[in-house]
Amino acid sequence: MKKIIFGILLFILTFLLNAESALTEMQTYINKGLYKNNSKIERLSEELTIEERALCIKNNTLKLRIPLLLNGLVGYGVGSFLNKDYIAGGIHCSIDTLCFITSWTMNIFYGYTFMKHLYGHCGDISIAELVSATMNDSKQYRYVSLINTGIILLNRIAQMTTLALHTRKYNNVLYKTLSPKPVVDGNLYCIPVIGGNTLGLAVMIVY
Repeated sequence: MKKIIFGILLFILTFLLNAESALTEMQTYINKGLYKNNSKIERLSEELTIEERALCIKNNTLKLRIPLLLNGLVGYGVGSFLNKDYIAGGIHCSIDTLCFITSWTMNIFYGYTFMKHLYGHCGDISIAELVSATMNDSKQYRYVSLINTGIILLNRIAQMTTLALHTRKYNNVLYKTLSPKPVVDGNLYCIPVIGGNTLGLAVMIVY
C-alpha cells in the first residue's frame, strides 16, 4: 500500500516538475523573442494546461496606455522599447536625438546673434530693438527651427501609431500561439470522382 501511495506521489511530483519546466522554458523563449521562437513556444504550450496557458497569456500581454503616453509626452521611443519594439524604438530615438541636437544648435546661434548685437551697440539699445535685430539677422535659423519642430511633432505621431500597431500584432500572435488548437474528431475519406471529361477528388469527413 505504501509503495502505491509513494508511486502516485512520485508521479504527481514528476508531472508538476515537467509542467513547471515547460512553462519556464516557454517564458524564456518568449523573452528572447516571440516571433523568432514562435514554433518552439507553440510546441511547448502543448504540454501546459488550459489554466497555465491563460496565465502565460495574461502575464505576457502587452499593455498600451502607459507606453503610449511615454511615446507621446517623452518621446525617444521609450514606450516602444518598453513594449519590445526595438527597431521602431531605435528609429524614433535617433530622430528625436537629432532634433534635440539641432534645437540646441539653433539656440546657440540665437544666443550668439543676440550677444553680437548687444555688444555691437555697447548696450545702448532697447530690448525691443535688440530682439528685432536678432530676429532679422537669424531668419535662416528660424526656418530650420520651424522644420525641426515639425519633424518632432510628426515623429511623436509616428511613435504612437507604430506602437499601437506593434502592440496589437504582438498580442494577436501571442494569443494565437498559446491558444489550444481545435481538434477534429472524425474520419476523413477521399473519394475519386470520374465523369465524362471530369476527374477529381472529393473529401468527406464523418463525425
